[in-house]
Amino acid sequence: MDRIDKLMTSAWAVTPSARGSLMMMVGSAIKSGRMGDLLTLIEANKPKASVANAERGMSNWDGDWQAGMGASIGILELRGFLYSWKTGDAARILKEMFADDRITGVVLVIDGPGGHIDGVDVLAGMIKEADKPVAAFVSGQACSAYYWLATACDRIVCASPLCDVGCVGVYTSFYNDKKYWESMGIDVRDIYADTSDLKNEEFRAIADNNDEQPLRDRLNKLNAAFCTSVADGLDIAYDAQLPLFRGRTYLAQEALTMGYVDEVGSLDEAIEWVIGNAEARKWM
Repeated sequence: MDRIDKLMTSAWAVTPSARGSLMMMVGSAIKSGRMGDLLTLIEANKPKASVANAERGMSNWDGDWQAGMGASIGILELRGFLYSWKTGDAARILKEMFADDRITGVVLVIDGPGGHIDGVDVLAGMIKEADKPVAAFVSGQACSAYYWLATACDRIVCASPLCDVGCVGVYTSFYNDKKYWESMGIDVRDIYADTSDLKNEEFRAIADNNDEQPLRDRLNKLNAAFCTSVADGLDIAYDAQLPLFRGRTYLAQEALTMGYVDEVGSLDEAIEWVIGNAEARKWM
């Protein structure tokens, strides 16, 4: 149930259509009582790690893999919603790959609409600070939180000119269940200690006074961190009026002309770039 609660209360960096579909499924599961099906759904698409090697091809990342001749490149696949627990799993795997001397670089394979903002700043920081080259390969979408991660990488390669990238921004939803309980004849009252007047102030401002500004102020702070990180990754100045930072989504071909991605190419080309960059770093 902790993960269901996370779905309902967290700040999101995700495309609204994708989150809308997810919340419809959440509502349907709650109404029908089929919570097990919902948990199965949100546990799907766990991060998948493997290793690409010129001699051995692709092999699963399990800590006991054997390096072959030539460079070994870590591959981490992140698909579907980027839930906060998935971000944590990805951070653990990348930490292992960055520490493994048999891995010369990493390709982050991305295909998703974004997700929870929780922990994305930490994961993006880990990628930026890595002493090995990291490329993002966008196989479909790199929107919102996923684009944050992509811009932390050294290079962004999109599989097709029609891939979606961007959708930078943060939002959340407000839920007040008091009317639901009242409709069943249940009197619900929240009673706070005299000195707890600021506790839950964002919720109370909306529920009691229809004032969204305290919650909006918090979202503005999260959004600023998101936007400045993306700007830093793209090596551009942060301009709040730029459509990129106002939430626009771009097709990869358009993003390429604007400098928001680096290349339209294949996974093999992303891997080759990492190999070449890792070799060049040896001579720096």
